[in-house]
Amino acid sequence: MCGIGGIINYNSLSINQEAIHHLSVAIKHRGPDDEGYFLINETDNFVTAYGDSTPENVRKSNLPFAPKKHIKEINEPFDITLIHRRLAIIDTTASGHQPMSNNQRLWITYNGELYNYIELREYLQKLGHHFMTNSDTEVILNSYKEWGTKCVSKFNGMWAFAIYDANKKQLFLSRDRTGVKPLYYYNQNAFCFSSEIKGLLALPFVKKELNTSTAYDFLVFNELEKDNESLIKGIFELKPAHNLLFDLKTKILKTHRYYTPYYNNSDEPFDSKKAKEYSEAIKELVFDAVRLRLRSDVAYGSCLSGGIDSSSIVSIINTIRNDNNPTNLYTSCFTEKNFD
Repeated sequence: MCGIGGIINYNSLSINQEAIHHLSVAIKHRGPDDEGYFLINETDNFVTAYGDSTPENVRKSNLPFAPKKHIKEINEPFDITLIHRRLAIIDTTASGHQPMSNNQRLWITYNGELYNYIELREYLQKLGHHFMTNSDTEVILNSYKEWGTKCVSKFNGMWAFAIYDANKKQLFLSRDRTGVKPLYYYNQNAFCFSSEIKGLLALPFVKKELNTSTAYDFLVFNELEKDNESLIKGIFELKPAHNLLFDLKTKILKTHRYYTPYYNNSDEPFDSKKAKEYSEAIKELVFDAVRLRLRSDVAYGSCLSGGIDSSSIVSIINTIRNDNNPTNLYTSCFTEKNFD
C-alpha cells in the first residue's frame, strides 16, 4: 500500500509546510520507501519537494517531476498540495517517485495497482502516447489524457488517486470498484483528502468533533460508514466505485458513481450443461485474476489460512508458475492446540 494526501486552500487559511508535513507523517506507515510533495499556487508557480524518507537516487534523478528542495525549506504559501508516501511494488526505481507528472500540467498521487497496466500501456502507445517510466502510475496519467474521467472504466485493479488538472483547474479523485483502497475527504474552509482519517486529523484546521449519528449506528447496530459519513463530523469517505470532482474556480464538489455490478436475479431450472459452462467460466476468470496479480517487481507471497479460497489461490499460483520454486506462504498458528 501507499499513502496519499492533499490540500486545496480556498479560504486564506494559514496552511504552511508544517501542516502539510503533519499530514504526511500521519500516513508514513503506509509508505516507508519514499516521500514526495507537489505544491502550486494560483499563478501556476509550482515546486516539488522531498522529505527525510526520500531516497538519494530520487533526489538526484533528472526526471522532470523529481523533488528539488526539502519540504522544511519551503516558506512561501501555496494553494494546492499533493502528498505521497510510497511502498514500491511496480517500477521500484527513482522513476516511480510521486507525485508524478509527464507534462507538468497533470499531476497525480496514487495508491494501488493496475493489474492490466501492461496491456493499457501498449494500447496507449498505439494511440500516440509516450512514456518515460515503467510504472502503472504513468499509465493512469496517460489514460486520463486520453479518456478523461472515464478512464477508470478501463482499469482492472485497486486504486485511490487524485489528479490535479492545471488546464481544467480541477482535482479528480477516484476509488476502485470494491473500495480496496481507502480515501477520505474534508471540505470546510479547505478541501483536503487522505488515505486515512488520521491524516486529516493531523491538520490544525480540521475540527476533531464526534459524529454522534454515526457513533450511535456503530454502537447500537454495529454499522460503520453505511453511507459516506465517518465517525468524525465533517470527514467523509469517498465510496467505492465513485469519482469526485472538485472545481477550483467555483469550489463546487461533485461525486459520481461510475460502476454498478451486474447481477442476475431470475430463476430457472437446474441445467447440468449450463452449470458446467458457468464453472468453467468462473475458473477462467479466477486463473486470469491470479495471473495478472503475479506481475510485480518485488517478491510476492500468499496468506494461507487453510480454507478453500486461499488454498485454491496458492494451487493456481503453482499451476501458473509451473516451476520448482516454492511460493512464499504465510500463515498463523496458536500454541493452544484446541484453538489451532
